[in-house]
Amino acid sequence: MGKVMKRETMDLTQYQGLMDETPVDAKDFLIPKLLLMQSTSTAVKEEKARVGEIRGSVGLSKIAEKEASVEIIPFSVYKTWVTLSKVGNEFIGQVPLTPANALTPREAIVNGKEVLNYEALNYYCLLPSEIAGGMYTPYVVSFRSTSYMAGKALETHRAKLAEFKKPLPFKTFTLGSAPRKNDKGSFYVFTIAEARDTTEQELDAVKHWHNIVKQGAAKVDESDLEERNVTPGGAAPSSSATVETGEEY
Repeated sequence: MGKVMKRETMDLTQYQGLMDETPVDAKDFLIPKLLLMQSTSTAVKEEKARVGEIRGSVGLSKIAEKEASVEIIPFSVYKTWVTLSKVGNEFIGQVPLTPANALTPREAIVNGKEVLNYEALNYYCLLPSEIAGGMYTPYVVSFRSTSYMAGKALETHRAKLAEFKKPLPFKTFTLGSAPRKNDKGSFYVFTIAEARDTTEQELDAVKHWHNIVKQGAAKVDESDLEERNVTPGGAAPSSSATVETGEEY
C-alpha cells in the first residue's frame, strides 16, 4: 500500500507538471454569494439544503449550519437597487445606487407592472477559516429586505472605524442566521456581530483580493437570479432597481 503523506509536508514542486498551460486570469473567476436558505429556495425544495443554512452559490457549499454562524472579514461594499415584481416576486432588474437615484420610491410602475424597489448593501468578504487553510477566495453577502438591518449594523461599524482612521477589515465579524415571523409567514434573516481584531496574515489576504476587486477583474455570481427565471440586467426603473434568493418579507 502506498505511503500516505500530508499535503503540508509534501514536496509539491515535483507535481508542477500537472498544471494546465492555459493561463488563469482573475476575470475567469466567479465570486460566489453567501446565500441564506429560505423555504422558497430551489436548493431547499430539491432537498439539497436546509432552511436557515448559509450556502455558497457556487456548488452550494455549506458555509454555516442552520442558526449557526461563520466568521467573515468584510472589506469592500457596493450598493444597489433590486427591483422585484409586486405580484409573483419576480426579478425585474438591478442597478447601482447613486446620489442621482438615492430617493427612489419603494413602489413604482415599470412597463405597466407594479414593482418593489429594495436597497441592497453588498459586501465582499473573506473567511478566516479559509485563510488559515491557505486557500481562500472572496464571497459576496447581500443584505436587503428583512436582512437589511444587519447590513446597516455593518455600515455602522464601518463608519465607527473610519472615525478612527481604520478600514473595516481591521475587524472580523460573525455572520449568522435567525428565524423570524410576520403576517406573510416564517423566514430567516442574516445577523451580524463584531468578533475580534484581524491578524497580519488575514490583512495580507484581504489586500490581495481588495486589489483584484477594485480593478473589476472578477465577477460576482448572479446565478441565484435564475431561480426567478429572468435575465440579470433586465428593465429597471430609470431611477433605481434591486435582488436575492428566497421570498421577500
